[in-house]
Amino acid sequence: MKYFRKIYNGLCDVLDKIATVAMMIVFAVVFVNVVLRYLFKQSFAWSDEAARYAFIVMCLFGMVIATRDKSHFSVTMVIDHLPGIVQRILHVIIDVTCIVLIVFLIKGGFQMSDVLSDTITPGMQIPSSFRYWVLIFSGFLMLFYEICILISDILGNPNLFSETAQIEEKGR
Repeated sequence: MKYFRKIYNGLCDVLDKIATVAMMIVFAVVFVNVVLRYLFKQSFAWSDEAARYAFIVMCLFGMVIATRDKSHFSVTMVIDHLPGIVQRILHVIIDVTCIVLIVFLIKGGFQMSDVLSDTITPGMQIPSSFRYWVLIFSGFLMLFYEICILISDILGNPNLFSETAQIEEKGR
């Protein structure tokens, strides 16, 4: 379990860095493009696509991070007032529902990447299916994190994969 937590936390660090770099790319490309348009009345042909793809990476990886941190919007007013065992059962049902939806997301990503496999973007000359491969990759990451959440909810240990569990394990 110790090695799994290392992989889990290492993946967390990589995801945070990729999302941050994607956000910086969006900012830099859009800023440079605005300056070029304002001062020289021209811009790079590829800049809109680069900003769009960086934004897609930032959003989809942000979605993975929100899944990992359980920070998606939720209304827990009713669940919080139920007995502990009922809460656990409902959390497991929610986790399974999320897993099913993520599988549909991944399946749709594969279908769309097949449809767009032959088309190339005009500015950057990359396959149009790139954005759907990012969706598929982020879908698998969300699936991984959602399965980890499901396991921790079934076992009744919300900190099973977190750094708190590592500290507790070292203290034993």
